[in-house]
Amino acid sequence: MAGEYSRPPHNRKMPITAKYNWETLTNKSGDELEVHYNNLLKELGKEKGI
Repeated sequence: MAGEYSRPPHNRKMPITAKYNWETLTNKSGDELEVHYNNLLKELGKEKGI
């Protein structure tokens, strides 16, 4: 949803860094995707409001 909200018509500034945005998930598969996704959830879970 953060990716959708950052584009028109919403154009909201989202507090998610490029390291963990939607595009980082779409170019991975298998074990690499699972490891990245788990790290993403752990790191974003530390942030307030996310």
